[in-house]
Amino acid sequence: MLPEVRYLTNASWEIVTTRAAGIGHPVLLMHDYNKAKLFVLTIPDNQGDLYNYPPGVWAKVREIIMKDLFVRVDGPMQVALFAYDNRAFIVESFRDQKETVKITTAGTFTKLRDEQSGAVLTGRNEKGMTVFETEVLPHSFRVFTAKE
Repeated sequence: MLPEVRYLTNASWEIVTTRAAGIGHPVLLMHDYNKAKLFVLTIPDNQGDLYNYPPGVWAKVREIIMKDLFVRVDGPMQVALFAYDNRAFIVESFRDQKETVKITTAGTFTKLRDEQSGAVLTGRNEKGMTVFETEVLPHSFRVFTAKE
């Protein structure tokens, strides 16, 4: 169950929405506020239901929230990203099974060094970003450094 969010339709835009019985309910709203943008994420009545949002919802939320980071991770819920200011980052899985995740780096970062194994991953260019696919084992983490 999502709470009802009331907003002015001419001033706010639904970035992600859901529909039930022909009625739309915003999941993520954007509102221009002065020279900035305000985003509102609708939290279900039972906060644990956040894990039930489809992967496409979280991909859009991550895209917006992480737009200024040098790295972004797309994957299922319960896969976390911890980014540091030295081009290092950790991808951690809290899931019960092995997962494939997509890591996207910005700018000139075209390689990732796995700091645990020493292996170097090479990505593919997609729309000016470099995309890597890798696996994360259950209840484990991977440590990477972005390289040019």
